[in-house]
Amino acid sequence: MRATTLTALSSLLVACGSAALAAADAPYKHVLLISVDGMHSSDLDWYVSQYKNSTFAKLAAQGTTYTNAYASTPSDSFPGLAGIMTGGTVKTHGMWYDDTYDRSLYPAGSGCQGPSGTEVQYTEAMDINANLANGGGGLNATALPMALVNGVCKPLFPNQFIRSNTIMEVAVQAGRTTAWADKHLVYQWVSGPSGKGLTDYPSTEINAVPGNKTVQFDSTHVDAAINWMNGKAANGSALSDVPAIFGFNMQAVSVAQKTLKGGYKADLTPSPMLVDAFNSVDAALAKLSAALDTAQLSNSTLVVLTAKHGQSPIDRTKLQLIDPVALANATGYPDAVLFQGGDDIGLFWFNRTAKIDLSVVKANILKNAKVDGALSVLAGKDELVAAGFGDPTTDSRVPDVIVFPTPGVLYSDKATSIADHGGHSDDDRHVMLIIKGSDASAGGKQVADRVDTTQIAPTILEALGLGADKLQAVKAEGTKVLPAASSDSTAPAPQGSVGQTSAAVTMTGNRAIAVAAVAAAVAALC
Repeated sequence: MRATTLTALSSLLVACGSAALAAADAPYKHVLLISVDGMHSSDLDWYVSQYKNSTFAKLAAQGTTYTNAYASTPSDSFPGLAGIMTGGTVKTHGMWYDDTYDRSLYPAGSGCQGPSGTEVQYTEAMDINANLANGGGGLNATALPMALVNGVCKPLFPNQFIRSNTIMEVAVQAGRTTAWADKHLVYQWVSGPSGKGLTDYPSTEINAVPGNKTVQFDSTHVDAAINWMNGKAANGSALSDVPAIFGFNMQAVSVAQKTLKGGYKADLTPSPMLVDAFNSVDAALAKLSAALDTAQLSNSTLVVLTAKHGQSPIDRTKLQLIDPVALANATGYPDAVLFQGGDDIGLFWFNRTAKIDLSVVKANILKNAKVDGALSVLAGKDELVAAGFGDPTTDSRVPDVIVFPTPGVLYSDKATSIADHGGHSDDDRHVMLIIKGSDASAGGKQVADRVDTTQIAPTILEALGLGADKLQAVKAEGTKVLPAASSDSTAPAPQGSVGQTSAAVTMTGNRAIAVAAVAAAVAALC
């Protein structure tokens, strides 16, 4: 349909000019993308039901809420955000975890000498100084894993680790500006493999912020976004334009969910500490909405509100702390483990020279489920490929074994742990997703179809007229744009105090409809 419509448009454009095509291809000029880390779909439902005049309620009433949206597996922050930024899963973008393993790389400072294979830790530990709010102003190259590039040993920066291009790269390559802020400096990989996908990336390090100051940390990201709306960098210097894509993460909810005095009460409603975190996000959203109005960007900006991941467990009675060592021992081959990762998931890379039968490892783990908490296990090439995770015999990053524990199990030896993310359960992955735009015909709807947060990436590019097919992971995996609201998949949104009704998905869900509508308008003008 799109090709046919564009063919029909071409003759009209001879008379009406190329500006019409630009309008057809770009339902929006800007996208504001926000990840409220940890926020479940159920959290949104509860908050809107309790605070009917909140900004969350207004966004739900003005936009489209996807009630069955799921983040990636693993649901760590790295693969969660990588899915949103690339439109792909771990088998394509390769960002398994912020602390993972790669058989092809070399340890920091090794000069690429000795056997390959090393832990890849892209955390605050890579900062020049993680105790400073700006992380010391950059990453410590001497702490980074090393790679042989055309025979030369070099430190591998995070953006060089991601295998697929990002929405930010696509935008910059189209001549647009972009901006992002996150919790650690290592998230510079959002700029993509080229390292050129971010016009502005303020250095913000949450490790330097006391646990009771996460709201203030989030406010620095909000202030940066308001600067971007006004054509300024986060530090106040001038940008060439308001970014086409700009956004940030927020940490207050995630921290409150994981803090001993936070989390959820026995009736599964949020604790006072968590409610305070929700309130802080709601106040930030109100501030951002007002800033969009002041900058006269509300009608040209698509707002995407979601979460990289959830948090598990919500029900604290299900919490079970298991020492990671116990899980390693349950494999039967703890001495052959090269690396073990995960929080409420178990990821294992084994020494290949040990010639371990992975089916035996799987049987051992399941046999010891009362000790190791395992619910299910994927082991070896056939099972991992069939499950969509890739081939550990050909991909240096794919683990040999993945352990999915019983929901509520955390592989942690910290007595203060009450929740975490990384796993496959609903609490880990069933997240909030609201798309709010300027199409008044689709506001206040809910889409109950199962969707994945990977679908956000192509939806954003289609909304900007940049083309989802420019994303490598979208092409490789066939990721679709988010479905539009329809009579078959919608229900009234929770009631709230409503301003102007608007929603995005009728444009972003089917770009061909938008093109056809503009074609009709061009025909009328001509």
